[in-house]
Amino acid sequence: MRNAVPTIGYTRTAIALHWLIALLITVLVAGVFLPRLAAFLRIGRLPGDCSFRWRGRPYHFPFGTTLLLSLLATLL
Repeated sequence: MRNAVPTIGYTRTAIALHWLIALLITVLVAGVFLPRLAAFLRIGRLPGDCSFRWRGRPYHFPFGTTLLLSLLATLL
């Protein structure tokens, strides 16, 4: 079992690079659309979400919203 993952003409490095590019594009799209979607749906203000300002920059850690969305995704 030298090659457990079937690679048709691609090396493992090329496959990893494709996944990395897909992840980067997903993060960029989420970074653009999620703040607008959160303002529209008013999510991100659940109990468990932490927001604070440090050195003039706002930081937001939506732990409660992440948990809720994970539970909803699990149900699907």
